[in-house]
Amino acid sequence: MSIKEDIVLHIGAPKCGSSSLQATLSQQPDFQSRTGQRFSYVAAHHRGGLIAGDDITKDARKSVFGYTSSPDASPNQPNPWMEQMPGHLRKIVEDGRTPILSAEGWINRAKQFAEARFLEKENLSAHAVVFVRPPVEWLNSAWWQWGVWSDVTLDRFVRANIESARWNALAHVWSQVPGVERVSVRLASSDAVSSFYDILDAEPPALANSNSGIPTSLLYFMTRNREFRENAHTPQVEFIAARQLNWKEPTPWVLREDLVAYALHHLYPANRNLMGRMSPADRTAVDKDPKWWDYEYYKARTLVDPDTYNQPPALQDLAKAMIDRLQSCDCALPAELIAEVEGWSKGVDVTCADKSIADLLRRLCKLDQAQRG
Repeated sequence: MSIKEDIVLHIGAPKCGSSSLQATLSQQPDFQSRTGQRFSYVAAHHRGGLIAGDDITKDARKSVFGYTSSPDASPNQPNPWMEQMPGHLRKIVEDGRTPILSAEGWINRAKQFAEARFLEKENLSAHAVVFVRPPVEWLNSAWWQWGVWSDVTLDRFVRANIESARWNALAHVWSQVPGVERVSVRLASSDAVSSFYDILDAEPPALANSNSGIPTSLLYFMTRNREFRENAHTPQVEFIAARQLNWKEPTPWVLREDLVAYALHHLYPANRNLMGRMSPADRTAVDKDPKWWDYEYYKARTLVDPDTYNQPPALQDLAKAMIDRLQSCDCALPAELIAEVEGWSKGVDVTCADKSIADLLRRLCKLDQAQRG
């Protein structure tokens, strides 16, 4: 597929491969398609400036998140960058390049783009790209991203956020924004990075994957020690832990069968309509994927037991992984701290373990900061 529009807008959805895509684009912001079309990944500065080229890469390397992206288009406060950015984009287009912008929260901001006349001001046309995943799995991941850090029950969170997983409606609203000529909907379940570059008819660069997870035991540690995760919008320590520990573990499952049934029933018509916006290959994949439709599929999921991750074996595994990482980077550690963790195999009080894990996590954050310069 070639891009005929002036600019490309990656608008989300959240928890659908955005971090990996933004990290990849940040590491190599200027590239060409297989047919020679020039692309430039750029980001708006929240005060109105433009970040591009080497500055994108430098900014990403220093960022705790490992990428550079554009700011949200907040509906509750001024967005000066929306006034200035169209002019910057027009200059890039006139230079013979196709600018790419990305912000995962923009999927919910079609109204703000329309009201700001973001594309109309400079007579720009846009191709909007949306990545989606099975809504039930998305709701489970969203709980760990936002819900668990908020003063809200799981039931209330699911019911309050179910409309955020109505991907078809959100894509339709974006298709009505003046200047948006095309909205591509792709699956994030396989490889969002490769899929995005396929839309551009470009070869994806061979770069490191930035989509590692963190131990479930660390998630529960942070629910007990909120200095490391104050609220739903402060995930910095999670990004550090994911980068440093490179942990591979599925997102802990929290959705009861009644919530799964509610989400599947509520979103069934929308998901069927969504298929009409997909490529034939993605349409077939969704139609055959039980994660989009099948209540019985989710009955096999086991609800996470928090107590499992508060026990000495899980706490010791977490602490040892942090110690191994710190020592591999030549970080000096007190001998008594290492010996204490070794002794946890005989049992340890959670409060005592948390104190040592907090010490190790602070050291891990300090290491990460030094590595980022």
